[in-house]
Amino acid sequence: MTNQTAARIARGYDEAQKGATGIVTKENTAYCTNPLEQYAAAFNAAEAANDNADIHPAELAGLVGKAVYVATPYTKYVHGHDAAAYDAAEVTARLMELGIAAFSPIAHAHQVARVGRLNKIDADFWQRMDAPWVRLAEACVVVKMPGWEESAGVQHEIAEFRAAGKPVVFMAWGMG
Repeated sequence: MTNQTAARIARGYDEAQKGATGIVTKENTAYCTNPLEQYAAAFNAAEAANDNADIHPAELAGLVGKAVYVATPYTKYVHGHDAAAYDAAEVTARLMELGIAAFSPIAHAHQVARVGRLNKIDADFWQRMDAPWVRLAEACVVVKMPGWEESAGVQHEIAEFRAAGKPVVFMAWGMG
């Protein structure tokens, strides 16, 4: 891990703690010495602050070295398709910096659709294109970007991973 990556992880940890509790303290999260463990603990604290019983905290440390599918909204993303692809690429890059072999179908397919003049919002087509990646991935990270709960694509991906008995973890938006 580079010093720059470690610094980014520490910043994310601090921001997550401030967002979850208002202050950073040893009492409001598990004490960890490893920066990756600290970052995972920050996700746990942020998710717990949401008080959403059906959401489980992301355990990033357990995803290092694994093929992970990154689920994000696209078609109805409040900031538009270009922003959806950019934001998906940004969070995927952060996961990759942590050693997670992350794949974002949105970051990949948005540019492919543009260059190849494919229909960007043909759900049936994109589900067929994404199906092999869903089968190959060991886990799914759902990024809780605006609209993730309403996204038919994200909900389909969650259902596919759960049906296959693969882990689905939820990542608070802005923590990547």
